[in-house]
Amino acid sequence: MFDSSDLLSLCKRRGFIWPSYEIYGGVAGMFDYGPLGCVMKENIVKIWRSIYKGREGFVEIDSETVNPVPVFKASGHVDEFADLMTYCQECR
Repeated sequence: MFDSSDLLSLCKRRGFIWPSYEIYGGVAGMFDYGPLGCVMKENIVKIWRSIYKGREGFVEIDSETVNPVPVFKASGHVDEFADLMTYCQECR
C-alpha cells in the first residue's frame, strides 16, 4: 500500500524539499524546493508548457496559490467543494 508520508520523508532526506520557514519553527503543509526539487519542478513546467502552450495554444498566467478566505468564498470553493480541511489545534 502506498503511504505518502514515506514519499515525503524521502524527498526531505534527499533534499528535494524542506519545510518552509524551518529556522523560525516551520509552517505546517508548506515546503521550499531544494536544488533537486527546483530542477524537477522546472522539468515538469517545461513539459507542461510544451503540451499546453505549444500544441494546444493555451496562454499562461501566474498567480498566488495561498489566498484569503473571500477569494475561495467567491469562487464557490468554500460552499461547493468537500475537500478535507484541518485546523491547527493550538492556534485554530
